[in-house]
Amino acid sequence: MSVIVPAYNRAHMLERCLTSIWSQRPRIPAEVLVIDDGSADDTAEVAERLGASVVRHPHNRGLSAARNSGLRAASHEWVALLDSDDEWQPHHLGHLWPLRESHVLVAGSALMCGADPLKDHFHGPVSSKPVVLRSGDRLICPGNMIAPSGALVQRDLALRVGGFQSYRGGVEDLDMWLRLLQHGTAICSPRVSVIYHVHSDQLSLQDQSSKRLATGEATRAHMQRTGGSRASIRRWEGIEAWDSLRAALRASDSRGAVRWGRRMIAHPHSLEGVASVLLWRFRLRRRSVSLRAIGVGPAGREKSLAPGRRR
Repeated sequence: MSVIVPAYNRAHMLERCLTSIWSQRPRIPAEVLVIDDGSADDTAEVAERLGASVVRHPHNRGLSAARNSGLRAASHEWVALLDSDDEWQPHHLGHLWPLRESHVLVAGSALMCGADPLKDHFHGPVSSKPVVLRSGDRLICPGNMIAPSGALVQRDLALRVGGFQSYRGGVEDLDMWLRLLQHGTAICSPRVSVIYHVHSDQLSLQDQSSKRLATGEATRAHMQRTGGSRASIRRWEGIEAWDSLRAALRASDSRGAVRWGRRMIAHPHSLEGVASVLLWRFRLRRRSVSLRAIGVGPAGREKSLAPGRRR
């Protein structure tokens, strides 16, 4: 198996990321590729010192281009993705590898962790057993349950469907999953095997409105390719309207809130989408609380959570 780690000015984060790769048990991956996407710091030097092979871009080309360079350079059938600011639990690859069978995409769940352990957030399927996806509908509504750093993909198929496509809102991963699911099934495990570190300079957190627009663009492109039912996109539009309505209310934008409210109730499928995402988010919060109660999180960080705050 090959591991692809895209990195741009991440010398200060690479040691945690790569250490988690070399800590995999029962066996480490055969190949680790760090794609230095035109960094101005010593990202490449740190990666080489820590045992990774480095593919260099002479200038910054973006996340999708870096992942595609990794796909082209990889020499193994299966490729595991890991962003440079995230880390794997030691069981990540050992847990996912036996699940792959005839699937084209395999994924583990992630725990999104910031400075406050009380705000840790589970990202994955809210089920007790692995979930098999036979189409992209469940990723469109209630939402994308697959974190990029938790995914294993078939290299040749990923290249054949066009690789990762750039989207201004950072939904390249969702677009890739939808493309892969046109050619086979995916399996997603509810077991947390990825720690997704939340910090202020993440691309995925910089502009939520652009992300919603990009999600809609990727979703509509998927529907055009597959000729599927409009029901799933109507449900997603309901979710988009609900989130935009809440944002308008927080901004005291009464006209915007009315506009989004009208849009939300204009189609029955939109209301179905709102109901499904509210239930899904409730179950995500419950799972987050249960994981916090048993101390799942970055190694050692749970010590910072005083006994009186554990709940």
